[in-house]
Amino acid sequence: MKFTIGITTFSKRFNYVETLIGQIRSFVDYPIILIINGEKDGTTDDNYLKNILNLCQKYPQIYPTTFLETRGLSKMWNTIVVQSFYDNIMILNDDIEIKSNHVFDASDQIFNNPNFQGICKINSSFSHFLVDKKVIESLNYFDERLLGFGEEDE
Repeated sequence: MKFTIGITTFSKRFNYVETLIGQIRSFVDYPIILIINGEKDGTTDDNYLKNILNLCQKYPQIYPTTFLETRGLSKMWNTIVVQSFYDNIMILNDDIEIKSNHVFDASDQIFNNPNFQGICKINSSFSHFLVDKKVIESLNYFDERLLGFGEEDE
């Protein structure tokens, strides 16, 4: 079963996201929704955006969305859910490494498990987790009042 992979990132992390996408593509060809957060000062780094677009063209099925202003993780996660091609979604922060296909095989098993309740943290962390689009929609999405970063891992 295919699922959508959503990744959140921002301009200071190009090397992280470039590495992560390369790792993902070495194992699966699932669609990737790449959410690029804006800068606090509202400026745009044109060189970074050029590099991101080149990265997206290097691999198939990568769909970038850019926010011009800083958004909280909940807003970025909700955008991934709305744009997802499939009901099953793996959401990743850009600062993780995927060194084997095990995470994709395990995710597939979780999504196919009749006891899956719609949200599953991987390694007890919200830096990478699985969601069912229909469940998130029924809950009226993630609370976008959560504006901080890092607190989602608690």
